[in-house]
Amino acid sequence: MSATTSSSSSSDPRRQRSRRSEKAAAFARRVIGFALVLILVSGGALAWNSKGRAIYQRRLREREINRAEAALAAKRFEEAATLARQVGAVDTRNLRAARIAAEALQAMGLEDCVRWWRRVAELNRYDADSVTAWASAAFQFDDLRSAYAALRQFPRGTDSAAYHDLSGRAALSRGDVAKARLHLAKALAKAPNDAAIRARFAEAHLDSPQPEERRRAVEFLESLAQEPGNSRAVSLLTREALERRDTTRALQLSQRLLARTNLTFADRLVHLSVLHRGGAPTFGEERDRLQGEAVQRPELLVQWLEWSAQEGSAATALKWFRGLEPEVQNQARVMAAAADLYVALEDWKGLREWVFNANWADLEPQRMAFEGLAAVRLAVGGVAAAADGPWRQALREAKGQAQHLHWLALRAERWGLFQPAETTLWQMVQKDIDPDGALERLAGLYRRQDQADGLLKVAKRQLELHPRDPSAEADALYFGSLLQIDTLQLRPLADRVAGRVGEAPEFAVAVAMYRARTDEAAAGLKLLRSLPPAELEAPARRALLVLLLAQDEDRAAARSELERGITGPMLSPEAQLVEEARALIRSGRHGR
Repeated sequence: MSATTSSSSSSDPRRQRSRRSEKAAAFARRVIGFALVLILVSGGALAWNSKGRAIYQRRLREREINRAEAALAAKRFEEAATLARQVGAVDTRNLRAARIAAEALQAMGLEDCVRWWRRVAELNRYDADSVTAWASAAFQFDDLRSAYAALRQFPRGTDSAAYHDLSGRAALSRGDVAKARLHLAKALAKAPNDAAIRARFAEAHLDSPQPEERRRAVEFLESLAQEPGNSRAVSLLTREALERRDTTRALQLSQRLLARTNLTFADRLVHLSVLHRGGAPTFGEERDRLQGEAVQRPELLVQWLEWSAQEGSAATALKWFRGLEPEVQNQARVMAAAADLYVALEDWKGLREWVFNANWADLEPQRMAFEGLAAVRLAVGGVAAAADGPWRQALREAKGQAQHLHWLALRAERWGLFQPAETTLWQMVQKDIDPDGALERLAGLYRRQDQADGLLKVAKRQLELHPRDPSAEADALYFGSLLQIDTLQLRPLADRVAGRVGEAPEFAVAVAMYRARTDEAAAGLKLLRSLPPAELEAPARRALLVLLLAQDEDRAAARSELERGITGPMLSPEAQLVEEARALIRSGRHGR
């Protein structure tokens, strides 16, 4: 049975593979092997082809860049720009292409160079030289948005002449003359022979409160005015003479100005001011001539309207302007300049009608600001809160853009709108738009509004921006002590400022104020008496001195100071120090 079973098993077709099946399996193995080889070969070929194409394209771009560089050197700027932009469009990380495009476009006088200089700065990780080139190009083409953006990218601690010059220009553009003077003075100290810096320094210092600075500014301009092509210097000298009401000199300078061949429309407006203020018979003829030119170009019309508002000719200019064709009037910059005519005339109803339901495109924040001003002036009693709604809308429309926020802050301050100015400046601090400058302006605003708590808030924010900054620490200590903040909370600050009292009078005064609040009158008096007498003449410091004398029970000395009288600008809490001293003297004992 076993043999039979074995025999039948070996002959069973279900248990044995047929020869046909073996051939099919062998064929399948050969096909699979061939396919694997084909895939590997194809993949390798594709990989090699891709790598080879990349190498080829890289070499092609290199040749194009070399051609662009040669064209730039040969001053074939259009060819250089075209080649570089083509490469830059494909290879956005190509620094050489970006730089060649920027230089060529700038040489051609095309504003697109600003965008390419920005790319150069980005690719160079915002080194000082690249950011300087970017900011300079932005100012050249009046692209203030890009200029402000570039200034924010300067490496911290940059102290070059170019940096201070650009910062000064930015400050001038937003009306912050005090800050412009500081930066331009530093720029001039580092580059005393740079004609452009000397001109900007002079422009910023022509109306400086310091006579020496004004004299130096005039000297610079007189030197620059000797250059045949420098009409700007002569124009500024003419304005300076007008401001001093020296009409004879202004007329002489104006005649020199007219002799220049490169007169701008702004220069001719300066000459018109001389004719206007001097009552010249040719004024009307020249005015009509400039009006006719202004209608042809929006930027000239804006200058004309601004001149009219400043020169007391707003009524005449507005009547003429409203007679122009709607397509001439209805341009955002022109409508904004016309709004200033209504402001100059204090025609608040006319202003409201002019800005109501208008469309000022990208100047919409300005339209809403004018609407807020009209609302305040038309409100019974001039209620400042009337501006809140329009001003909030203006800030929304500004979308955090630097040029809009600077304009809004400057106008709010000029118009005397405290709350809008405060809100706008704090928004600039929060959005890191010239935060130090905004804090300086907030400090001035709070002083004018007699708000010591606001000054303390500013000092604390300055410390957040610049930890352990000595001046900010002294301010925080002074105002914190003045407002009688918890002395334990202020003690670490007092200890740090006390270590620097020899560096500046402000530090000694801040610590002395703290001593007045911690029953350490003798220590406070010692600090104040270590200062030169001239440093103690400020009313607030004399008030502190009287309080410390009264606390130290030196009533005779305290009375003597009071008899001299303490008058002058002080914050309310500082004036209260005198009342505290009087109360101590009357009580005849130490205490508060």
